[in-house]
Amino acid sequence: MARHPRIVDFAVALGYLALLLPGLVHTAHFGSLPLWQVVLSIGATIAIGVALLFRRKHPVLVLVIVGILALTKTTAGGLLDAGATPVALYAATAYVTARMAWLTFGATLVATTTVLGIASLSAGSTEVAATTLIISLSLQVIAGLIGVLIGLRRRYQDALAARAQDAQRDREQRVELGRITERSTLSREMHDVVGHTLTAIINLSDGAETSFDSDPDLARQGIRRINEIARTALGETRTVVGALRSIDGAAPRTPQPDASRIPELLATAEAVGYNTKLTTDGESVGDRSIQLSVYRIVQEAITNTMRHSKNATGIEVTISYAVASITVQVHDNGEQLPGAIGQNSDTHSRGQGLTGIHERAALSGGTATAGPAPGGGWHVTAILHTQTAQPS
Repeated sequence: MARHPRIVDFAVALGYLALLLPGLVHTAHFGSLPLWQVVLSIGATIAIGVALLFRRKHPVLVLVIVGILALTKTTAGGLLDAGATPVALYAATAYVTARMAWLTFGATLVATTTVLGIASLSAGSTEVAATTLIISLSLQVIAGLIGVLIGLRRRYQDALAARAQDAQRDREQRVELGRITERSTLSREMHDVVGHTLTAIINLSDGAETSFDSDPDLARQGIRRINEIARTALGETRTVVGALRSIDGAAPRTPQPDASRIPELLATAEAVGYNTKLTTDGESVGDRSIQLSVYRIVQEAITNTMRHSKNATGIEVTISYAVASITVQVHDNGEQLPGAIGQNSDTHSRGQGLTGIHERAALSGGTATAGPAPGGGWHVTAILHTQTAQPS
């Protein structure tokens, strides 16, 4: 019935007509009522049957029309029609809002009582009027209450369906947002891996070419270091590409680097020709994502030194572990080239490197700054909030 509402509406209308029209036709042939009353009753009955076809689409309007026609039949035609109004009242309380249902319910009872009361006083037959009123009100009360309950159930089911749809849309949006975030993260990872590796390889290859004739052993060391850097970068690239092919994480992923591998970055810088120093204060804290951020920040800072720092000979890295945070500082003693950028530059001019440093710090709720150091050189400072911090 719920799947085919129009068939139900036709069945209700036809059932109503099938119950009343035969009796009216019989009354027209054998009854003592005037012909005009019989014709009025038959016309009103047919009109009510047609109106009931639209009780779902226009429930309140149909109730008004049916109520007027039914009361007209009862008062002017002299024939009791106690079934049409309850059917229309059921629809008017089941297919509207709760507020409208109760208002319609009460207004119908008041209107029925008033009209039938006035008609009974005019006719002077108290017993017949009381019987008609009781029958009409009883059927209307039953139909109205059933309609109100059905309406409440329907609205509750609609609310559940809407909530389920909202939940489904929220899940889909969260999945899509997660994919976008993951793609952004993988893009940042690829930039750091490729940028640092190519910068180191370019510097090492330049040094190897320069010392190829004067110091072949040093050139061979540079070439071996290039080989090591390329192999390491290849492994990290495979990790990023594998994750990119399966954003949902189903693809196997090799372990990402962490802060313990920072000496490898300094070893690469030393192979290029920089003097390096690593200072660590406190015990290592933070989960693997925080440790990866520490590694990438140091990696990007060293890459920026190789690319943009003029006449730099030394790189100093300081990592301070506190209970609730990690402070990463990278300082070089060179002069930044005119194309170098600082923390106050806009996102487009800043470049992906320093943007990535700021983003990695922001992911943990921290901050990052980059710019000329007071004593000379270039200084990068990032403060990351650890996820393992305990309240003091």
